[in-house]
Amino acid sequence: MSHFRPAGTSRRRAIAGALSCSAAAFTLVACAAGGNPTTNAERVTVTESVTPTPAGPQTPVSDVAGRRYDAGTVRQVKDSNGELVLQLDRWTVKGVSDAKLAKDGVDITPHTDTRFTNQNNDRLRTVPVAPGATVVVNTCVKSGDHLGLTSTPQDAMSWLEQPNPDAVLLLTYDDAGRVVRMDTDPRC
Repeated sequence: MSHFRPAGTSRRRAIAGALSCSAAAFTLVACAAGGNPTTNAERVTVTESVTPTPAGPQTPVSDVAGRRYDAGTVRQVKDSNGELVLQLDRWTVKGVSDAKLAKDGVDITPHTDTRFTNQNNDRLRTVPVAPGATVVVNTCVKSGDHLGLTSTPQDAMSWLEQPNPDAVLLLTYDDAGRVVRMDTDPRC
């Protein structure tokens, strides 16, 4: 087995010829047995290209991640890459700070007063709907001076086909900020 070791200048030329390349293409030079490119050397140019990877379906980003509970009305329902997404107009609960509502929620109770007020009219929050989410339709029942409540669970997907834009909802979120339950306000 023989080893080829060009000496001096011819070695530098052989290395330079073998290693010459640009950022866009690599040039391969076929060398004769003596290490010098021949006059009939074949040149092959290889061009490297990058094909972008197509982006797959993106999961809708929740504007309410980090909250456990919320109150508001549904202003719009849309499909985002096969996932149902609400546009929520956030409301406040009188006498309850937003931080407390977000962490602890509030009890669902029948009432005759105005318990909820609109927090703003200019910003809607994007809220994905979790698979299997439910809507509990709460109805106030009066018996004399006593207020009662009837609750009827429904599939959220069916209810959201034509949501009542005036229905104030109490929402429960999962850890990803997707709604898993909505309770209607039982105002008498």
